Amino acid sequence: KVARPIDPARPLYLELRSTRARGQWRMDLPAHQRLIARVAKDLASKNRVRLLSLANSGERLHLLLRVSQRRAFQSFLRAFSGVVAMGVTGAKKGGALSGVGFWSGLAYSRVVQTDEDLERLQTSVFSGFPR
Repeated sequence: KVARPIDPARPLYLELRSTRARGQWRMDLPAHQRLIARVAKDLASKNRVRLLSLANSGERLHLLLRVSQRRAFQSFLRAFSGVVAMGVTGAKKGGALSGVGFWSGLAYSRVVQTDEDLERLQTSVFSGFPR
């Protein structure tokens, strides 16, 4: 098991994917978009994580964050993924989704190493979505 890389001086790219986000569970429905944006903003400020960008493609959420402490990032990721899954599916706390979770595997994250890499992310992933 390897710890997620964290570099306080560089942005962190985070991707959450769900193959179950179809039909009424699509994350790009207007009500779900509002929920996701509000939850991301609220939890980021609560956990001392700076939200730089958020893109929602329906089945994937792309976030660009600035993280100073590993614990803060872990708290943000745990709370954000849980609240979004419950909000999108309508699940209640403690209730299971028929034995299968909403998210497809673990969240993908990486430190954005260079300014060119950051620019590439901004134009390819975040360009078609309002901030």
